[in-house]
Amino acid sequence: MKAIILDKVFNAVNAKAKSRGLFAQPSFLQLEALVPTGGGNVTFNINNLTTARASEYRLNTNNAFVAAEMALYLKQESAVTPGSALLETYPNQTAFAVEASYVVLNDLKSIWNSRLSIKVGDKTHCEAIDMNQCLVVPTTQQSSGSTFSERREKEGSFLLQPTITFEGNGTNTITLTIPANAQKIQNSTAGTTTGIYVVLKMWGYLVTGTANAQLGPIVI
Repeated sequence: MKAIILDKVFNAVNAKAKSRGLFAQPSFLQLEALVPTGGGNVTFNINNLTTARASEYRLNTNNAFVAAEMALYLKQESAVTPGSALLETYPNQTAFAVEASYVVLNDLKSIWNSRLSIKVGDKTHCEAIDMNQCLVVPTTQQSSGSTFSERREKEGSFLLQPTITFEGNGTNTITLTIPANAQKIQNSTAGTTTGIYVVLKMWGYLVTGTANAQLGPIVI
């Protein structure tokens, strides 16, 4: 069923792109932000207007991206080696060091109890997406630095219905609201540059060269 829906989305995006002399291609966006201490909001930078981490993939000004799937992950890695950690779909006790003063696993769970809002221009497309649907606790879990948790392609992802079109030269606001009782999620441990990052990953279709011909909403 998912494959059928995605095929319809691609055909609709590509048809609209062709009407503007452009074409659609499969792509993704990966947006990252340090997890705040004590809950609160995380605002993801989707437009490529500020310096991105090397492991991020944002939307360039002259392009448009139609998001069809989405997932929320956590990862812990050094600020100087972005992209070195695997994306986690649950509070992995091995991946996230449990230190009483810095990280409490129960508080990490709050990331998946968060809600996501998406606003494009002056229109709010999603007021509150329940991100608990991204929590996937595998049967086989990592137990040491040399083992890995069971995982599948696009683990924890879900379909966005309807799709959302992000214009690279537009105003896009994506906000994750984390429960305020997450008191011991730290964005770095004492004496190191290690950070816990929340990662929003979206899959969909990219159309390049839309600066002078915005793509707009997609109807299937």
